Amino acid sequence: TAAGGTVKKSVNGAHIGIAQDIEINSNGESHPLYKSKKKKFNSPAFNFDEVVKIPDKGICLASNKINKVQGLYFEVNKTKIWGLQYHPEITYEKMINLIEFRKERLIESRKVFKDDTEVQKHIAFIKKEISVSDKEKRMLELKNWLNELN
Repeated sequence: TAAGGTVKKSVNGAHIGIAQDIEINSNGESHPLYKSKKKKFNSPAFNFDEVVKIPDKGICLASNKINKVQGLYFEVNKTKIWGLQYHPEITYEKMINLIEFRKERLIESRKVFKDDTEVQKHIAFIKKEISVSDKEKRMLELKNWLNELN
């Protein structure tokens, strides 16, 4: 927002603990943020909002069916900004803890889940993702960003 973009509540729903099928586009394939990253991946995420307008001269690097902008790049003066909608820096286990902590609110206020059974089913889905994901590959964006700082 400070750079001229716009963020609003997502019209396609929320990511609760996981963002599925994030896909890197052609701009992202050539950007150092996604060096060595698979073109399609899942990632920890927890958001109700989304970028609906990227800053002027900004570039969308990745998206999924919930958020058109999952990864982006833009510059402010000479500062290069890499932005992510999802959270590679947070483990799935922490996301599960967050879901459990916010369970009542997610059911009663946010109406993301209809009951505790649905919450537990979603947590089981995330636990399955833990068993098949490679933590190092899942966090490549952080490694790439740190390498770019050097």
